[in-house]
Amino acid sequence: MDLSQLSPDQIQALRQQVSERALKASQEENLADFIKGGWHILEPSNPLQWNWHLSLICAYLEKVSSREIKRLICNIPPGTMKSLIVSVFWPAWTWATDSSHRFLCGSNDESLALRDAVKMRQLVTSEWFQTRWGDKVTMDRQQDEKGLFANENRGHRQSQSMTSSVTGKRGQTLIIDDPHDAKNLSDVKREQVLNAWKEGWTSRMNNPNEDAIVVIMQRLHSEDLTGYLLSLEKEPWIHLIIPMRYEGESAFDAGKDINRPDLFDPRTYPGELMFESRVNEAAALAQEEQWGPYNTAGQYQQRPSPKGGGELRLDWLMTYKTPPKRCNKIILVDPAGERKPGVTGKRDNTAMGVFGKGQDDQYYLIDGVRDRLNLVERTELLFEWHHKYKPKGVGYEQYGAQSDIAHIQAEMEVLDYRFKIIELGGSLKKEDRIRRLIPLLSQGKIWLPERLMKPMVDGTSRDIIADLIEVEYSHFPVSKWDDFLDMMSRICDDEMKIIGPMEAKPMPTFKRRAYTDSGVGY
Repeated sequence: MDLSQLSPDQIQALRQQVSERALKASQEENLADFIKGGWHILEPSNPLQWNWHLSLICAYLEKVSSREIKRLICNIPPGTMKSLIVSVFWPAWTWATDSSHRFLCGSNDESLALRDAVKMRQLVTSEWFQTRWGDKVTMDRQQDEKGLFANENRGHRQSQSMTSSVTGKRGQTLIIDDPHDAKNLSDVKREQVLNAWKEGWTSRMNNPNEDAIVVIMQRLHSEDLTGYLLSLEKEPWIHLIIPMRYEGESAFDAGKDINRPDLFDPRTYPGELMFESRVNEAAALAQEEQWGPYNTAGQYQQRPSPKGGGELRLDWLMTYKTPPKRCNKIILVDPAGERKPGVTGKRDNTAMGVFGKGQDDQYYLIDGVRDRLNLVERTELLFEWHHKYKPKGVGYEQYGAQSDIAHIQAEMEVLDYRFKIIELGGSLKKEDRIRRLIPLLSQGKIWLPERLMKPMVDGTSRDIIADLIEVEYSHFPVSKWDDFLDMMSRICDDEMKIIGPMEAKPMPTFKRRAYTDSGVGY
């Protein structure tokens, strides 16, 4: 084309066309550019505030679109534009180049799932989108509902709550956005979501070999959906963690995950906020005060328990290499008859412990078991321990004693070996029983062995202390299992005060050496 034959207005128009084509190509290739271009459609009165974490999320999602990543978990604080990016702009961006793509989307509440569906539809039907990609995306008027809308190339988006039936519904990409309700995370509700995932959502992909799943959420519990998915060994997930406050080192590695070392956490000092233009220091502090340490750790820092421990702090734990030679002992038994509401599957562990109180007035865990023992196995262990440790008393959880006591008494007659069993009950909830340990722990009055290796009924060998700390102690009160802690808490029962401190043994007397100018004398 001979530009010299064109008028200035024609040249300007041509330049505009070239610029628009280049921008359109960039928006098709780059999700971040697409978001920046279409932001005004959904938020006309709120100027876009771009931040480094948005570029990071976009880069990971692009790898999902190319199927270099097929399983992605992103844990990120609320109020950081995650739903707009993942549940609205990303599927719309996908349709710009692949309008036949099918999405199945779930959230903790149907209204939230439909909210994001409506926003996506507003975006793809807008003049801005249709001017650029209207030749690819024309809405199907025969299938145009909030919960399910489609285009004429058979691409669609289905949206619903996590616990609604997904029978007959499928997608090439599953988007799970906040599967749990942070305001109502009872054990029952949490288990309902997990069961819905296991029994329904996992089989809703068109082609499991090629289709992708993206889960984006804030951490709320050690056994939330993120916790469950990360426990799966045969289905490795890429895990992107973006905490609200910097903790001294990056929680993600984009160089390793997506070959983008240029995308890193730019923060430099601990406590620095992630998105200060939207959540400044005053707002963050106010939210943290309302949430408390557990919700802050989960929803802001993406850890289901506070760093260093929460109600039960890790720095309270005292360990010993050898137990005291003389101490009064008791045996405590939690036979696994009680479960947290809504917990299904394998029953709780039997938790048994031998505790001693030395002349230093400290409590010592002398021996312990945390395993799925049956009635016969725990009865045999109880007799073995009683003969070995000669305790001053045996405390038995009342709810389990009723089912175990007859068998234990029968064994006493057979073995001609008898001891009293003290039934331990009370009206306190399990979590409140465990909280009675806090004064003792905080004062350093409970000592655990550094290691306590035990053979398990499944043939393996495990360190009981490591399991106690990692599974129960560190996550209390939001841990799935707390049977050993509950058993330990019974040292605070009035009935177990029989343990008493061991009477102090007189200290031996020594002659003091006398030092003279001529040397050491006596």
